[in-house]
Formats: sequence, structure tokens, C-alpha cells
Amino acid sequence: MTNLWLIPASNPLATTNLALSMENEIDIEIRHALRERGIEQRYAWGAQRGTNDSNLSIYRAMQAGDICLFYTADQREVDEPLKAYRWAARITDLLEDHSVADQVWPPEQPGKSFELMYFLTTPVKIYITTEQLSLLITKHGEKYASPPKGFMKLDQRNLDFVRHKYGSPEAFLTHVLTDHGEEDAPVEDYPDVALASSLSTVAPIFVDDLLSVKTKSKGKSSVVAQRRSKLSKEVGDEAELYILELLREGRVPGVIATQIQHVADQKVGWDIQYYDEHDNLVKVEVKGSTASKFSNFELTINELNCLKEHANLYHFYLVGGCRSTSRRVQIIKDMAKRLADNNAVASPITFRLELLESR
Repeated sequence: MTNLWLIPASNPLATTNLALSMENEIDIEIRHALRERGIEQRYAWGAQRGTNDSNLSIYRAMQAGDICLFYTADQREVDEPLKAYRWAARITDLLEDHSVADQVWPPEQPGKSFELMYFLTTPVKIYITTEQLSLLITKHGEKYASPPKGFMKLDQRNLDFVRHKYGSPEAFLTHVLTDHGEEDAPVEDYPDVALASSLSTVAPIFVDDLLSVKTKSKGKSSVVAQRRSKLSKEVGDEAELYILELLREGRVPGVIATQIQHVADQKVGWDIQYYDEHDNLVKVEVKGSTASKFSNFELTINELNCLKEHANLYHFYLVGGCRSTSRRVQIIKDMAKRLADNNAVASPITFRLELLESR
């Protein structure tokens, strides 16, 4: 029987440990050592034994296949909400081993090992407040509206409610990933996401807040690319066809489009083009995601150059929640101006290096 666990990971030490095994894969040297022991795992979390081994019986109730939602109060980025469930994953295996745990998460002092380890599928970034979660997993929001005090299993009554409302805990996880996700869930770890409803069967909701607006920071900020799954290309292609359908059927508010063409395979620097009511050729770049929000999106250098060249005739159509029952679409027509006014930023995240012949 699949259980649902609520895991606190919000104190300063946990915030540090997140980067060591959840936001990123376990260090490759440690993974190699695990592999020599027959353990093939990339992500993990752990708990201390607690006073008088108080956590041991709770930990031993965990099993492979269980679902975990991780509550984090990460203050390293100014945009991070202070109180929310920010990661979702499933348990793949368990291991009680303080020596391995100490390699993954070096203890602050002897005897403070996170030796009650559980390995995870690729954690997916989500955003659910405690208040939202209580409404998702209880009948009247009567429980779980406060941060978890320790790692805790959903009680039987509310687990039965989850089964009744969503069909199963696994279906609840799919709902979380498609309706509350902030990045695409890897299809190899979460195949049910790929089986969710087709894009064309759901009416779009046009919004202006699908792409997050980050607070300007005076300090140095790091550039971290969103993790991409094998599903990303498939979802991106479907999003293009979805927008193409909306334009051809005249379902985009305020847009009159004629001579609509899908040109993504021509590598011109945009996906769709059409003529507007003023006979201008409008270029449309489509970005799709199973996540319910975009924290950012990526452009090729060709797309960026086309944006700068065509300015207000180069439009972005963002499609969020591509595999959910609620498709959200944001249209951005002034990205070039936002860049020029420093109200948006394009950050290089990869470079191609080549050797040139000496002269």
C-alpha cells in the first residue's frame, strides 16, 4: 500500500543538505562508491535517529513506492517562499548506514548522522502552501495546515480521502506534478504524467502571470538551468500544435491572424508565423511545460537574435500545465522592450568552445 509522507526540510542544516542530494544529484564520487556496493541511486534524503531512537519506528514504516512531499523554507534566493512544500518524489529504496550518510551529508558534530536514509526518484520542484495542501488531502482543510513538526505519514482517514478524491496516491502525485509543478517531471520516473489528458481537449485560460517575476537583487546571483526531462521535447511540440490550433480557430483574444504557418522545422528562429490585421508578419515562439508556472525559459542564440531584430513583432506564447486539466497561456509581446529597459535579463548558460588555426 502506497503511503504519503510530509517531510520537513526547513532548518539551516536541511537547507544546506538540499543542495547535496535533492536539488542536485549525489556527488559522483559517492555514487561510484555506492555502485560498488550494488546501490544505483542519484537522489536521497535522511533523518537522524532522534532521542532514544524516536524516529526509528517511523522510518521503518517507510517503503519503496511511497510518496514524499518536502516542506522547505529556503531563504537563499529572494524569491523563494518561506513556507511551502517545494519538492515531490517517490522512495526507491531505504538504507540505514551512518558511514554512507556522513559522506552525503557531513554531520555538524559526532553522533548527529542522518543515517536513516531513503533514496528517491528525481525530485520535482513544486509549490504548495501548507494551507493549499490541507485542502488537497483533507475533506474540509481541517488538518495539515501547519508546517510538519517531523517527518510524518498521512493518517489512514485522510489517505482514504486521497484515494476517494484522486483514485489513488499515485494519481494524487500526478495531480501535484501537473497542477502544482514548477518544472517538467522526468517521464522515466513519473510515467503517469505522460499519460495525462491531451492538450487539445481542454480550453485554455489566458493569464498574465504564468512567467514568474523575480525580485531584483543587488547581490551576485547564480544562473541555474531548469532540469529538462525526456518529456520536454514532446511537450514542447504539443504546445506548438496547440497554439497553432488556437490561432487557426480564432481562439486567441485580441488576435486576428491570417496565413498561419508552422515553421519550427525550418529553423528560422521561431515556431509559428502569421499576418495580423495590419499586414505585419508576426513571429511566434512557443514554450510549453507540464509545470504550472515558468520561473524562466530558454532560448537559442538564433531565437535571441531574432527577438532583438523583430522586437514587438516577435511574440512568446507560454503554455503551462500542459498535461493537467487546466491549460494556462501567457502571451508576451514586449520582451524585447523589457530586455532593453532592464525589466528582463537573458543569461548565457552554455558556451561552445572551438580551436582556431594559429595565424
